[in-house]
Amino acid sequence: MGSKHVFVVAVIYSLCAVAVASNPCVSTCAGRPTGDYQSRNGCNVYATCVNGYICDNRPCVAGTVWDDTLKRCEMTSTTCPPNPCVTSCNGLVSGDYQSCNGCNVYVTCNAGHLIDNRPCPSTLVWDDSLRACARTSSTCS
Repeated sequence: MGSKHVFVVAVIYSLCAVAVASNPCVSTCAGRPTGDYQSRNGCNVYATCVNGYICDNRPCVAGTVWDDTLKRCEMTSTTCPPNPCVTSCNGLVSGDYQSCNGCNVYVTCNAGHLIDNRPCPSTLVWDDSLRACARTSSTCS
């Protein structure tokens, strides 16, 4: 596994731990009963555990997000908020994240230090699922 892949997995796992503090994300099914769980890969997918094996990135129907309390995809989620903005870098790996100050800016965490209000180009907005500025955003409105 390359260092870039490890970094991406670490970023996603860190975000999931922040977004779903009361319902930890599943990265392995070892010791878990068969069932559906919050994925470490985002709010619009979920993971299924069967006999200790994981099937991750199972998509929710367009426009819905996984709610781990209800164990199904819904229009809103109490366990995976649709706007996972960052106000602190505590517990996050270095990288770029969604700012709480608007969709046209983002946050960079660097060794625990927060750099906020980093601008997207004028015609773009931050999309946290892409970890980049894009024409449209599924995570910021």
